[in-house]
Amino acid sequence: MTNTAPQNNSISTYNQYKDTGIPWLGQIPAHWEVVRFKFLFKERNERSIMGNEDLLSVSQYTGVTIKKHRITEKELLTNANSLEGYKIVKKKDLVSNIMLAWNGSLGFSKYDGITSPAYSVYKLNEGNDSDFFHYLVRSETYKSEFKRKSSGIIESRLRLYTEDFFNIYSILPPKPEQTAIAHFLDRKTTQIDQAIAQKQALINRLKTYKQVLIQQAVTKGLNPDAPLKDSGVEWIGQIPAHWEVMRLKYLISFHKGKVPSVFYNEEKVNTLPYLSMEYLREENGKTQWVKNNGIKANYGDILLLWDGSNAGEFIKSKEGIVSSTLALLSFNEKYLVNNYTWYLVKIIEKELRKGTVGMGIPHVNGDKLKNLQVFLPPKPEQTAIANFLDRKTTQIDHTIALQEKEIKRLQTYKTVLIDQAVTGKIKVI
Repeated sequence: MTNTAPQNNSISTYNQYKDTGIPWLGQIPAHWEVVRFKFLFKERNERSIMGNEDLLSVSQYTGVTIKKHRITEKELLTNANSLEGYKIVKKKDLVSNIMLAWNGSLGFSKYDGITSPAYSVYKLNEGNDSDFFHYLVRSETYKSEFKRKSSGIIESRLRLYTEDFFNIYSILPPKPEQTAIAHFLDRKTTQIDQAIAQKQALINRLKTYKQVLIQQAVTKGLNPDAPLKDSGVEWIGQIPAHWEVMRLKYLISFHKGKVPSVFYNEEKVNTLPYLSMEYLREENGKTQWVKNNGIKANYGDILLLWDGSNAGEFIKSKEGIVSSTLALLSFNEKYLVNNYTWYLVKIIEKELRKGTVGMGIPHVNGDKLKNLQVFLPPKPEQTAIANFLDRKTTQIDHTIALQEKEIKRLQTYKTVLIDQAVTGKIKVI
């Protein structure tokens, strides 16, 4: 039975739609068909004899690519001793990472090559447009169905086997419409990607400008005409003539965090948040609560992480108890203004990182940190520098946040546009 398409003045739709009888597909244009993938694809199971073809990889972001074009000099092409027996891939074949098909890790290849024996390779039947099906199988509608049809208990172990893939229904427009939809999406997604790239480039420039602004203000002050002197410290260089150079041990108190012994799953009276790395990084992340023991951090203190992958990363502290994966740097108010300390740390953090030593999981060497020489403006100047940078960096951060919001909006628009075009919700020809 055919139905008149719902009216929408903002987009063009087909004149008539029909119900597919498949809940997750809903209505499609009346002249389109629905068939199972097994009638559109044949599995290719040819194997490489020598293993000397280009090794291909597939991801949710880039589709199918030649792997050697996407690795650095230090990375290995593969951990396998030999590529003999890897699956042959021909141009316009569909390559699917069966463990990650549900998140879009599949796509049509533009290259001849080979791929992991753990992947599935399918040849699309003649009379169909591989570019259209590339968009179709990576659309949100189909990723959701791939997830429902995948086997496994937990998300990280889901597998879309060939039999299950073949049993999934495919939308099938006439070939000329397949091609028209693919061309439309090529053009539109290119425009969207270009707009995203421009906004990302602006974000990168703003971040660089912010870094330069902090560097200049913290190391040279706000008066460009102030006379300079040699600090006598190689890594510092010249500083304003009226500034001092002092060892860090006079400016900070250094403490290694302790692990409190009693944990709670919810907030209790007279307790403070346990300042784990995860809590600091995610405002809405899981919060653990502990009895008021261990080392207490106050607002304005600086926390140094050294969990191995993040050795030497600095974070502004909330009020709470410091964990054993953190070092607490409390600053001496006799010499330092609270809101200036963060900017100082951002400038000297490269040198501070040298205070992390050890193999495996590095730890902080307090003596090395304390003996580090740093520059010190007078306190009124620290306040002026901090207030200036607070104002300027807030403006920059606001602009960056707006651009990031726009990027997310464009990414969402791109996702929706692809989904609507390949499922016939909008007419593009």
